[in-house]
Amino acid sequence: MRLFLPPILTSTWMSLRIFAFLEDNPHIRLKMEFGIAFEAIDWRRTDAAIVYGNPPWSGLWWRMLHGIRLMPFCSPKLVRGPNPIRLPSDVLAHRLLHEDDGTEWRRWLAQARLPYPGPPDVQFNDFGMILQAARDGYGVALVDDVVTARDVDEGRLVQALSLGVPAAKNYHCLCMEENLSNPAIGLFIDWLVEQSETQMLRLQFTP
Repeated sequence: MRLFLPPILTSTWMSLRIFAFLEDNPHIRLKMEFGIAFEAIDWRRTDAAIVYGNPPWSGLWWRMLHGIRLMPFCSPKLVRGPNPIRLPSDVLAHRLLHEDDGTEWRRWLAQARLPYPGPPDVQFNDFGMILQAARDGYGVALVDDVVTARDVDEGRLVQALSLGVPAAKNYHCLCMEENLSNPAIGLFIDWLVEQSETQMLRLQFTP
């Protein structure tokens, strides 16, 4: 089975689960290609995909895996450091880590009734770098609790504040409509949706 997957979701969330799926289904072989944009998918050689985007997609079946809510995450040492983060205004004492032009942080700060401090001193075009910079204590990342779940469990990141804003896009599972009749593809998609729903319940009931 040929898959198109976003690298950050694969490395932080899916990698914890995919080998269990293969152990339970030894007859299935997976080939993974990584990317983010829907336009990058070659459906002639892709059986199923996870895309960060918004429907509709003509001729395709899709299912939202989870609605993304962006919240501030950072290294524990920032929360306990000389400028601890207890109130929304406290994030302004730290570097705000950006992947985009500042749109997401502007939305979060507006929700918190705070001014945007201006262009960042560094901007990344790779979400993995954002997470690594946050782990290393170089600033606060605005991310969701799914891609950060492993880092939180292992103590590398903490959710600094509960205030969040919905992301402009969400993760969706997609495939060609006719591919759903393929038993292996259908099995994988059902498993993927079940894993996502289980994760959402776990996060919902985690204090």
